[in-house]
Amino acid sequence: MKVLQWVFLAEKQLMMEGLCHALSVDPDSSNNEFERDNFPSETSLISYCLGLVILNEGTTIIRLVHKSLQDYFDTEYKKGQLFAGGHKDIVLICLTYMNFNYPDSEHLECADIPEFAEKTLKDYAFLDYSDSSVDVNDQFKRGASSLVLTTIPNHEHILYQLQRIEIDINSQDGYRETALVMAATKGHTDVVRLLPEREDIDVDLKGGESYSALLGASYNGHEDIVRLLLERNDVDVN
Repeated sequence: MKVLQWVFLAEKQLMMEGLCHALSVDPDSSNNEFERDNFPSETSLISYCLGLVILNEGTTIIRLVHKSLQDYFDTEYKKGQLFAGGHKDIVLICLTYMNFNYPDSEHLECADIPEFAEKTLKDYAFLDYSDSSVDVNDQFKRGASSLVLTTIPNHEHILYQLQRIEIDINSQDGYRETALVMAATKGHTDVVRLLPEREDIDVDLKGGESYSALLGASYNGHEDIVRLLLERNDVDVN
């Protein structure tokens, strides 16, 4: 089902090698090194799907076997019967892949950068897809914003990656939750420490239950987070 989910929800054409890379990624792992030992074989990916996916003739592009299957998946997806949470899975895998420690990237001279970039894109086949397909401000608001996803434990490294790019730090998911409110309510101290580093964050913005990060932390007894928030001079204690 993971193969079908990727092929159906992909924002652009998927190459077989890139899909193998994506399927080998574990977003819950704290290991920032890409593990090639986890690769599925290309033959097994096709056979497991029982003829529902094929490779375009003469290429390595993987796609659904027929438009009628695409239409069926689209109908079931819109009814919430198929691939629920699929976009959340995809964004975590894309961001995890972008956050890997790529070898030989330190101490590069300017003249070496183009050659390094070309080699990296060749060796890490999913990098081109993940880097160009993650729209962190729009695409993944179909259930949960990418920032809210980073408040899940062990995803602080992805949050750091997101904060380095242009993103709406106050974005809300389908339930009007914000990353800061959710992290404060759940007691994720490291996330609460990172988020307010952005000058444009609204620390008093209320979440889906109409309470702020400070109230959420206080109600759930997270004293360390309460202290962190009270250190700021822009927090409304009322």
